[in-house]
Amino acid sequence: MKKITKLGVVLMTGLILGGIALETHSSFNDQPSTVAYAAKKKKTALNSNKSIEKYLKKKNKSLNILDVNGTYTEKGSYTVQITLDAKDNGMNSAKNQVIMAVKALNRKSMKNFSNIGVSVKADMSDGDKGYAIKSDWTPDFINSNDAKTLRLKNVEQRAKSWWQLEN
Repeated sequence: MKKITKLGVVLMTGLILGGIALETHSSFNDQPSTVAYAAKKKKTALNSNKSIEKYLKKKNKSLNILDVNGTYTEKGSYTVQITLDAKDNGMNSAKNQVIMAVKALNRKSMKNFSNIGVSVKADMSDGDKGYAIKSDWTPDFINSNDAKTLRLKNVEQRAKSWWQLEN
């Protein structure tokens, strides 16, 4: 009987110590709670034409990106011009392209930029092609909460809308 009792105590002690070790080890590897982790997570900065284009394509497959062209001289004064295509889907589609781009950019830090331009090309009903919208955005706006709730009306107020025909 003594052998069984001693063996039981040894096994029980081993299980308890093993459980404690497993719990301690896993708690070191666990990320903090989702809420706390999300609060600490910083937005990474975009800083090249290629990184912006790649990011936008990844974040929103509905964006029809024609070109991303920018100047990257020194932090704080980068500029970028993003050209999108609304095809023959009209002005509201063009505005929606701007909204999708701004909302996607809101998830990244744009602090290195002085200006973010978003232009949209579209086909007119008479068959001509041209720029439907040219809009300029500041990094402060892109990274604000207002950018998360951007609507067609906001784009109309901030954008310079015109048809500039290609020759």
